[in-house]
Amino acid sequence: AGRAVLALGGHLQVTACVACGDQAFLSQHVGDLDTDGARAFLAEVTAGLEEFLEVRPDLVAVDLHPDYASTWLGESLASARGGEVRRIQHHAAHAAAVLAEWGRFPAEGETSLAVVLDGTGFGPDGTSWGGEWLSMGGDGRWERLAHLETVPLVGGEAAVREPWRVAAAALAVAGSASLLERSPLARLVGASDLSGVATLAASGSWPRASGAGRLFEAAGALFGLCARNGYEGEAAARFESLAAPAWPVDAWAIGLLEDGPLPRLPFGGLLAMAAGRLASGESPAAAAAGFHATFCRLAADLTVRAAGGVTGPVALGGGCLVNRLLRDGLQRHLREAGLDPLLPSSVPPGDGGLAYGQAVLASLGEW
Repeated sequence: AGRAVLALGGHLQVTACVACGDQAFLSQHVGDLDTDGARAFLAEVTAGLEEFLEVRPDLVAVDLHPDYASTWLGESLASARGGEVRRIQHHAAHAAAVLAEWGRFPAEGETSLAVVLDGTGFGPDGTSWGGEWLSMGGDGRWERLAHLETVPLVGGEAAVREPWRVAAAALAVAGSASLLERSPLARLVGASDLSGVATLAASGSWPRASGAGRLFEAAGALFGLCARNGYEGEAAARFESLAAPAWPVDAWAIGLLEDGPLPRLPFGGLLAMAAGRLASGESPAAAAAGFHATFCRLAADLTVRAAGGVTGPVALGGGCLVNRLLRDGLQRHLREAGLDPLLPSSVPPGDGGLAYGQAVLASLGEW
C-alpha cells in the first residue's frame, strides 16, 4: 500500500517506525517508557523521523494494550491529524516483523506460521500472552493455534519483577509444591513466603500469563540463581549461562498438554520435572541444559502440529530469541522436521522491532 504509516511500538525497548510503500525506517532506540523523560523523547524522536523523511502519516499503528504511553501518543497524533489509529496485537506484530524482514510475508490467500516467545504482550482475551503459535494470513489476519500453558501471577506486576513467585505458583498448580522446600530457591526465599504464594496460587483470582520469558525467569529462580530481577530478564540470562557449558543434551520425556481447546506446552510440568531432577542430585548445569533441550523439542513438536503437514517458513520472534541455546535448539529441530525457520537479523527480535511489524500490518488496509 502507498499510504504512509507511523508505528510507535509498545512499552519496553521502544522504537518508532515510519513506512511508506515498500520502505520502512526504524528510529534509534528510545527505551522503556517508564518515565516522563522517555515519553517525551519518543515524541521528539517521532517528530524528528517524520521531519527527516518529509512525511506526516495520519495512519498510526499502536499496541493493543490500552495503557501504554506509546498508545496514548499515537491516539493524540492521529486525532490532531484527523487520521486513524490501528491497534495491532503484540505477537502478531512480532511475527509480521520477521516475515517481512525476509521478504516472506504471505501473499493474499496464503498463510505462514510464526512462533513468538517473549515475556509479555496483551492478549485479546485480557490475559498476558508470550508463548504463541500463530498463523498469519496475507491480509494481516492471524489466528492463535497453540500456546504455552498459563500460570497465575501471584502479586500481579510483582511477579514479573520477582520470578520466584512464578516458580512457586507454577509448581503449586502442577501439584508439586512439596519440591519447593528441596529446591535451591528455598535458600533465597523464606519457607513461609514460598508456601504463602503456593497457597494463594490456587485461589483463581490472579491474572494469568503464558509468557516464555516468565517460564525461563521462573526456572532461573527455581535453580537459586536470582529470586528478583535486577534488570529485565536477569533470571533467564543467568539460567542460560548455567546451561551453556553442558549444552547440547538430550530432552526429557514429557509431552504436550492436549486437554483444552488448543494444544499447550507445559509450564508447571516442565518446572516440576526440573525441580525433581535437582532434588535427585543431578548437576544444576546438566538440569538447566536439559530444561532448554526439552523446551526446544516440545516447541518444535507444537510447531509441527500447528503446521498441519504444510512445509514452509516459520518465523521465530520475540525477545526470548536472544537466548542462543533456544535459537540453536529450535532451529535444529525445525529443520529436521522439514520446516524453514526464519530468525530476525537486521530488526531486533524483541520489542525494539515491534514498531516495524506494526507498520507492516497497518499498511495492509482494512482487516
